[in-house]
Amino acid sequence: MKKRAPFLVAFLLVASAYMLAGFQFLEYRLMDLRFGLIFRPATGALVLVDIDPASLNEIGVWPWPRTDHAKVVRLVEAAGAKRIAADIDFSSRSTPTDDRALAEAFASANRKVILPVFRQFDTSSKEVGATIVTAPPAELADTAILAFSNIRPDADSLIRRIALDENWNGQILPTFPAAMAGLAEGEAGMFHIDYSIRPETVSRISYADVLNGRFDPAIFQDKVVLIGATAIELGDQLAVPLYRALPGPMVQALAFESIVQDRTIQRLAASPVLAATLLLAIFLGPPIARQTWRRGLVYLGGVWAIGLLGSLAMQAVWPVSVDVVPWLAVSGLSFLIGLFSRLDHQSLQVFLAGMAASHTRIVMRHMADNAADGIILIGPGGNIEMFNPAAERIFARHAAEVAGTPISTLLPQLSGDTPEDSGDTGQLPVPIGRAWVSGGVREILATRSDGTEFPMEIVVTATELRISHHPVERRTAHRGILMCIVRDVSERKQAEQRAREELERRVEERTVELRAAQEQLLRSERLATLGQLTATVSHELRNPLGTIRSTAFVVREILDHAGGERLTRALDRIERNVERCDRIIDELLEFTRDRPLAVQAVVVDDWLSEVLEGLSLPEGLHRRLDPGCAGEAVSFDPEALRRCVINLHENACHALNAKRQRAPDAELLLTIQTRLAPDRLELRVADTGIGIKPDILPRVFEPLFSTKGFGVGLGLVIVRKIMQRHAGGIEISSVEGEGTQVLLWLPRSAA
Repeated sequence: MKKRAPFLVAFLLVASAYMLAGFQFLEYRLMDLRFGLIFRPATGALVLVDIDPASLNEIGVWPWPRTDHAKVVRLVEAAGAKRIAADIDFSSRSTPTDDRALAEAFASANRKVILPVFRQFDTSSKEVGATIVTAPPAELADTAILAFSNIRPDADSLIRRIALDENWNGQILPTFPAAMAGLAEGEAGMFHIDYSIRPETVSRISYADVLNGRFDPAIFQDKVVLIGATAIELGDQLAVPLYRALPGPMVQALAFESIVQDRTIQRLAASPVLAATLLLAIFLGPPIARQTWRRGLVYLGGVWAIGLLGSLAMQAVWPVSVDVVPWLAVSGLSFLIGLFSRLDHQSLQVFLAGMAASHTRIVMRHMADNAADGIILIGPGGNIEMFNPAAERIFARHAAEVAGTPISTLLPQLSGDTPEDSGDTGQLPVPIGRAWVSGGVREILATRSDGTEFPMEIVVTATELRISHHPVERRTAHRGILMCIVRDVSERKQAEQRAREELERRVEERTVELRAAQEQLLRSERLATLGQLTATVSHELRNPLGTIRSTAFVVREILDHAGGERLTRALDRIERNVERCDRIIDELLEFTRDRPLAVQAVVVDDWLSEVLEGLSLPEGLHRRLDPGCAGEAVSFDPEALRRCVINLHENACHALNAKRQRAPDAELLLTIQTRLAPDRLELRVADTGIGIKPDILPRVFEPLFSTKGFGVGLGLVIVRKIMQRHAGGIEISSVEGEGTQVLLWLPRSAA
């Protein structure tokens, strides 16, 4: 059990990550991969009547008269259609003649027609997240089957699942695919749409062809007919796996095919997935860990291949998606456990070898330090590398004095002075006469530091350091050294040199490892921030763009009915939401781009007045400018500081508007003040708004943190970044319920 403990820990880590949806993204990617590898054609039980670009060009401006829809319904019903699903919003009324014609067409179809019910956000409600349900008028609803047409995206913003029914004021209504498939009442639950069913195999016909009778009636015989907008111009495009984007009616068609083909895919429950993961950790983890790293990779590849191919086969045969990432993760951790275990063993061997080498060096140094003879070691370059205490006594020189100097300066006799002596010394790269490198005892006269000569016996021996066959060996030739025994030699200098080189080598290795780890950490932080930033931008831009789309629809209706005042308000909403999108994009660009500062001398009060003239103030708010720079000029980047003022102005207006909602009679004042201190410029922005809660104030400079219902939380981050680039700073003080004060300061000589 003790041996399996690391693998049980690996299982617990994987299980925790799995239960906290840590593998959700990978599981979705694998599910999409399986969709791409499996091919399924549509059954042909459904025909999609396309409101496509060709129909828009032929019929004219959208929306079309409801008499056209009534005609299409009658033609399709007369051709023998089994059901007719109109994925078109009929919740608003048209002309009485058109509405009556459409109701009569639905009535003549004998409840074959399916009409959509939409759940959408209530923009008129002050309650956050409030929704309303829009349904067709009673004269249309009474002659048709009502079904919910909404499809909600998953956590990754893609349409993956769809429900079989929805609750409307206590009444259970089927969803569009369930109604088209004719499921019995009471069918509930959600399922994953099978995107391996290829959209191109769904039968389709242009709306204009049906309207003008250019079709074979047999195409609709006993078929479910779905009428919907596929033209990109109409905006009903949904983000989906595998295909990036599909028209809403096509997604409904694939959901219908998933139902009728019994391909309502369900993900395998967590309990069997975790049970299998536990078995893998206990019984397969130890065998993987025991292998060498090469064989371990083969085992690991086999386990991964079985898991991936098995899940592919299961999804191809049954409507089941198996989560395999926990299996892959626990087997991968088992491989890493074995790898680290072997590394620990190798580290122990290296430690023991290092200790043995260290002990050997200590013994040799002790012998050299206590030897009666002097020992001088000469390196490949001919320089003295060792000079022991006995040699110091003999030559009356310190080891530090002679270490690293050519041997010829201490013992010039060693150089060859005859043709025989100056011959080739073999592998020795030092200028020593051949006759000296004989191993015999020679007697010469040496000179002390005070100039006195003395007789000295010397033995010169050569040692060749041959290259090894180890994979990490980098030398390409042998090296040679010489050792002169003159009674004693000191090994101390060489030992110190070797120790320094070893220390420098280890420091360099650790520095490289630290830099690599730091770079990896920075890359991980950037990816996490960008991932979170991308999700935030996707969410934030969707709401304003949805408002623009719905407002544009209102504008077109108003144009039809010549409603001037409503048109003005609608256009105002469009402009506000487009400006909001622009601000979000500007903040993202400012956050991610480091453009060089364009510093110039600016008359502060004049510049600030110009900036404020371009900033609109919401109705009911008051603004006061208190200039205190008296025409003085300060050097800074005016465009960068303009961004700071705009961000702080917007935050203050937001706080004042929130205060007005809580206390309509409160004073709503925004004060902007400039002041020149001896060494810096101060710009203060104060408001009498709702203030900042004490627990939130420390987090206002965190990227992506925001208390607003919109934006990406980069406003104050960008302000601080700009001030830091000017060698300045920002200070915030706030009292909840009373207001906030922001002080920007920068040196008067900002560069």
